[in-house]
Amino acid sequence: MGYYPFFATINEAICVIVPVSYIQKYHIGVPLSISNHELFVHPIASALPLRYNGAVRYGRRTEKTPVRRREGDGAMPIIEIQDLSAPETALFSRLTDAQLRSVQEPEKGILIAEGPKVTHTGLDAGCEPVALLMRRKFLDGLGAEIIRRCGDIPVYTGSDDALAELTGFRLQRSWVLCAFRRPAPQSVETVIRDARRVALLEGITEPSNVGAIFRSAAALGTDAVLLSPTCCDPLHRRAVRVCMGAIFQIPWARLKNAGFQIAGLALREGCLALDDPRLSGIPRLAVALGTEDTGLSEETIRQCDHLVKIPMSGGIDSLNVAAAAAVAFWQLRP
Repeated sequence: MGYYPFFATINEAICVIVPVSYIQKYHIGVPLSISNHELFVHPIASALPLRYNGAVRYGRRTEKTPVRRREGDGAMPIIEIQDLSAPETALFSRLTDAQLRSVQEPEKGILIAEGPKVTHTGLDAGCEPVALLMRRKFLDGLGAEIIRRCGDIPVYTGSDDALAELTGFRLQRSWVLCAFRRPAPQSVETVIRDARRVALLEGITEPSNVGAIFRSAAALGTDAVLLSPTCCDPLHRRAVRVCMGAIFQIPWARLKNAGFQIAGLALREGCLALDDPRLSGIPRLAVALGTEDTGLSEETIRQCDHLVKIPMSGGIDSLNVAAAAAVAFWQLRP
C-alpha cells in the first residue's frame, strides 16, 4: 500500500492511524472502523517512530524531519532531537503515567526506567525496550553497552539543556531513560506459589512509598508483594525510580488471600510486638500495610490473624509506611 500514516484527533487525544499491514507486522493497536475501512489506533502510537518501507515518517509531510540522524555501524541510528515538541519524544515528556499505562490494554502499555542500573535490571528481567533517551556524552562510553543490549530501537539524544527542558529535570546520575513495554500481569497463584513471606499493601497511593517498599522487600527476604485495587500502580515512573529496579526482581500481583496468615501493622490494644516469637514461627505469613493517614481499613483488620506493632520509644507511635515495612520485613524474614 502506498500511503503514509497520518495524525487524527479523537476525543481530544492525538492518535496515529496506520495501515492494517503495519499493525499486523508490529502487533500494536486496537481496531477502529472509519468510513468502512478497518484501521487501527493506539493512544501512544504518536510517541513511537513509524517505520514504513525502511523509512521513518511522521504525518503526511516528511520534508521537514524533526530530528537529525547520525549514522551508526549497522545499528539503529542515533537521533539528535531538534524539536522538543516532536511527537516521537512524547514518551519521555508529555505523556502522563495513565497514558503510558494504557489502562484498557495494559499489555500494550509503556513504563519508563530511569538510570543505567534500573535499565540493566529491566533488560535482565526480559522486559522489551521500545526507545532510549540518553545524554550525548555517554553514547560512546557507558551507554554503548545499553544501546547494544537494546538492539534495533530508536536512541534519542541532544544537548543537556535540551534534554532537561524535554524531561523537566537534569539527567545526571539518571543519564539514560529507557521506555519498556509493560510486562504481562501475573496471577496471584503464580506469584505466591513458593512464597513464605508476602507483603500486602492496602490503599498506598504514593508511588515513592510503594517503590521504597518494593526495594525493602527485595533486599530483606520478602518473596512477593500483593497490592489492593486501591494501591497506586507499582510501575508508575516514580515508583520504578525509587525501587531501583526491584519491581523487576520481586513478583507481584493484585490482592487476593490464598493460604497465608495475615499480620496487620496497626495501633490497637492487645497488639503483638513485632519481635514476638510466635510470629517468626508461622510458615506462611503476609504482612499487611495500610495508608499513611488512616492505616489499615476496619474490614482488613477484621480479616487479620494477628495485629502487630513496632515497639518504639520517645513518645513516637508510628513510622512512615515505607520505613515500617523495612523494619517488619527484616524482623519477620523466614
